[in-house]
Amino acid sequence: MNMHFPEILPITGRKDDIISAISSHQVVIIAGDTGSGKTTQLPKMCLEAGRGRKRIIGCTQPRRIAAVSVAQRVQEETGSPEMVGYKIRFHDQTSSTTRIKFMTDGILLAETRSNRNLHQYDTIIIDEAHERSLNIDFLLGYLHQLLKVRNDLKLIISSATMDTEKFSHHFSDAPVIAVSGRTYPVTYHYKTVPSANEDDLNMVELAVRETVSLADTPDGGDILVFMPTERDIMDTVALLRKRIVHPALVLPLFGRLGGADQRKIFSPSRQRKIIVATNVAETSLTIPGIRAVVDTGVARIAQYNHRAGTTSLPVRRIARASCDQRAGRSGRTAPGTCIRLYSEEDYLSRAEFTLPELLRSNLAEVILQMISLGLGDPRQFPFIDPPAPRAINDGYRILKELGAISPDNRLTSRGKIMAGLPLDPRISRMIIAGAELGALKEITIIAAMLSIQDPRIRPAEKIEQARQAHQQFLCPGSDVLGVIKLWQSCKTAMQGNQPAKGLRHFCKHNFCSWQRMREWFDIHDQILRIIKQHKGFSVNTEPASAAAIHQALTAGFLRNIGMRKKKNTYQISANREAVLFPGSALYNKGGQWIVATDFV
Repeated sequence: MNMHFPEILPITGRKDDIISAISSHQVVIIAGDTGSGKTTQLPKMCLEAGRGRKRIIGCTQPRRIAAVSVAQRVQEETGSPEMVGYKIRFHDQTSSTTRIKFMTDGILLAETRSNRNLHQYDTIIIDEAHERSLNIDFLLGYLHQLLKVRNDLKLIISSATMDTEKFSHHFSDAPVIAVSGRTYPVTYHYKTVPSANEDDLNMVELAVRETVSLADTPDGGDILVFMPTERDIMDTVALLRKRIVHPALVLPLFGRLGGADQRKIFSPSRQRKIIVATNVAETSLTIPGIRAVVDTGVARIAQYNHRAGTTSLPVRRIARASCDQRAGRSGRTAPGTCIRLYSEEDYLSRAEFTLPELLRSNLAEVILQMISLGLGDPRQFPFIDPPAPRAINDGYRILKELGAISPDNRLTSRGKIMAGLPLDPRISRMIIAGAELGALKEITIIAAMLSIQDPRIRPAEKIEQARQAHQQFLCPGSDVLGVIKLWQSCKTAMQGNQPAKGLRHFCKHNFCSWQRMREWFDIHDQILRIIKQHKGFSVNTEPASAAAIHQALTAGFLRNIGMRKKKNTYQISANREAVLFPGSALYNKGGQWIVATDFV
């Protein structure tokens, strides 16, 4: 099949080499920067190499928005919409005529349950493999095993230039074909965000100021602004629409964006575009026309808290490689500008690469998903970076404590529900108990709180004032009830036409971090969205009893139950001792038994 390959794309110059490698090797690794054309051209090269005739060429993407937009792009390039389809959760746009199928990596993993040998595919492309998400590492390990029994299956691993040697070694020294990116010089400007007082100049405000300054430059091209959360994006978009003087199209971009809004990002416009995005725009999507990037240097990054035993999605500094990927978005079609809202010293102090998700995850969650997917024993699974055996054993022990698996490591009925909730197992166990006990509303508030740093702050020069302000939220006998009281008080302050102003006023007068409170609300919204996708969960409309809240909390933190040995000192699991935090409502007043959610 003869396909058209745009000469402007760097990957077109390696077309013959790639087709030859696909024909003569079972596994091929393509390394290239974002914008080189890997995602759109590799499936077409597979067709030209004779693949996808009797079976399908499957292409995975880490995000739904990328799977959909790339499929639409390849449909346009091939001129055969019936030949190119996509499948994401709740939406299948494939048919019997589909030869190229784009999908999220989660969809391909789910298909392994019903079709262990993936017989519908003759070629699988794992795109953006450098992201090393859990799904990507699961797929690479699964395909490593599958290739031994399916000699006809071809695997193409597409990655940024990092980690290619590791991929090659894992797949028996598979050939690596390097593709250069289209790059022009990028000019860097470093800006330091003041940290003394969040209310004076926060990240959103500084990003807006720098973007407005860029937008005042005529004929400067489109602007891409990176923000960590959807809430930050919408706040930034709202402020920019008010402050931009010259005509401009200000658009949000994040994973859950609707189809019509997605199309605006890629549609030609006579107006300058200002796109405010999460890290979905870092590698998954190439947006044409970007000449300037404003980089906050942060993103939501999954992180396991060993002290609390929970996984959260805090806003964290990204690695240097991710910073470079973001900056490179501005140098695709012409010389670009990158404004970094952090210092050069900050940049140089960062880790070179983001640690693979597997190595910063709660292995109880990993094991739960592996059992659910039928991937076998993690101790024998061919991970690229195998976790420590001790950590695996600890993961099994946690799942048994939570009642998610039986003594012979099979999923229980409760475990099946937990596996369907993309949350830390402790949190999902709490949520199940909360639903059973009529305390789901309160438990979701606590679950979100466990994913952030305590929003209550004590400035060194105002410690006593802060202590007095925080006293109003204390509840005798329970810190978690105090957390709910803080939440409810803040929500009350936010009622009216200006909730953002109400939040700022509340935080200022009650010594709370504005950024952390926003993050708390954001994570709570995420948890509620997850719950709504599952039947059997109903949020209570009447306040739950303290007993029901504590019972649900205990279901997720059984190993954190403590028995009092002496005043403020408790014995917990593994014969450890813990001392109550002086700021706790239970300090000097604790009972015979307690359950803790965190250890310092």
